[in-house]
Amino acid sequence: MDLSGLACSGSQQRPSGTGTALASSLRALVTHPGFEIAIRVLCGSKLLDALLGILNVDVDEVNAAVGEVGECMSRSVLSTLRILLRILKIQGVLLRTVIPLVMESPDVLGFPLNLPRSLTTLEQLLLSRRESVVQIVTYVSCVSPPDICLATIKILHILSDSAVFNGVDDRMARGSGMLTLNRLVGIIDSSTESVRICHGLINCLRVEDDDAVAESTETALISEAARGFTSGLEDQQSTAPAQSIRLAIIDLLLANLSPEKPAPTIAHYLLGFSLTKPASDDLPDPSQRATCLHMILGLLQRDRESVGEASSLMSSRPRLAERCYHLIFHLCSDPVTGDVTTRYLRRHEDFFYSQITSTPSLIVPDWTTSGDAPLSLYSPIRVYAQMHARSWLWRSTALELHTLVLQDSRSRAKLIGEWLVGDAEQADGRDGLVLSGGSVLDSRMRLLSLFDSLRQAYRDSSSALREQRILAEREYLGRDDSMMDMDDNDD
Repeated sequence: MDLSGLACSGSQQRPSGTGTALASSLRALVTHPGFEIAIRVLCGSKLLDALLGILNVDVDEVNAAVGEVGECMSRSVLSTLRILLRILKIQGVLLRTVIPLVMESPDVLGFPLNLPRSLTTLEQLLLSRRESVVQIVTYVSCVSPPDICLATIKILHILSDSAVFNGVDDRMARGSGMLTLNRLVGIIDSSTESVRICHGLINCLRVEDDDAVAESTETALISEAARGFTSGLEDQQSTAPAQSIRLAIIDLLLANLSPEKPAPTIAHYLLGFSLTKPASDDLPDPSQRATCLHMILGLLQRDRESVGEASSLMSSRPRLAERCYHLIFHLCSDPVTGDVTTRYLRRHEDFFYSQITSTPSLIVPDWTTSGDAPLSLYSPIRVYAQMHARSWLWRSTALELHTLVLQDSRSRAKLIGEWLVGDAEQADGRDGLVLSGGSVLDSRMRLLSLFDSLRQAYRDSSSALREQRILAEREYLGRDDSMMDMDDNDD
């Protein structure tokens, strides 16, 4: 059900187009089977209860089911989640644009259309069905098919953005006191499934060693070259389901750390921040309670343990690394989470120093000297993601240096500063901090070397892209020539 022709910007009062074109679009829309389904769901009819009834199947039953019954069960759950997700996405256009147009101009359709008297958003209907909300979110623990988990995370993201679920709930009893909570957080935290939901999201973030590591293959690079790469990181090829799930989770966390959303939100809850005093209480240790933040730091720890290897997160999954570093910077710079996060990273992880010293010095091998390097390494998506990842890491490190100087913690600031101005020819790590004689200007500082690597990666990525475009054009023209030869032979 395509609503793009009827969607209008905030400055428009009516969709653009002539009266005939508008009438044609409206008739095509209201006769679409999906329109009736959406209307019946948004009026809170028995269809909505039937759909939510399908989702009452326990996620463990879906994971354990095998054979034809298991496949049928998985497809039913996935289809139901996709229906709800689609309605959540299009309900705004339906309720604010389509329905008013039909009500104000009933003759434009050319046939009578009976609409329910009461229509509201799906979030409002789900608010009175809190058990169903919890049941939907439990599907983040679904293993097969992974599309169920991905659809669930997208639904959770939309609910967290909704004013209905992002509002403040009534004061709730917690321990010996009362607490005012974000409504979505309160629904999940007060349910018996809260632990399973948190562990399901943590398991989704886990990267196994046998996962497919390449985010952009050589074939994908040729495809990118053929259609043009114009919009940076947003212009992305589809990724493996497990990778898409990880990216969706971190996007959910980032979206809910916005200053417009009062803490604690679902992001603070999943990252392990205190629900009573998120700006002051320390983060829990992994031995006390595992959180999504611990898993994300564990992903970045892989870079420190496998520096220079293809298995590091920065090299194998640059888009995931970019999202992780973006999240860390957001947590460190946020007025609510900043002090708590930097205190934890400084005390438990020695995060900033260990990350800048373990980041690979080169983004890609030099194009002019590495003739045997696979072309997929020079994909603009991979290169730009690694550039952005380094940008977020350096911004976090700069913020840490600023904080250390203000706190008069000179020893830690000196450690980071000496490494940045150290000799780039020395080995990375704690053994290479002292300059081997002479002044700082006599050596090539690591900081300048890092900037040079950005320029070199951008240059080589552009060269590889030009070559791939030429190859794609030759392949296309060669296919055309072969088709013309076949036509000539037929004649």
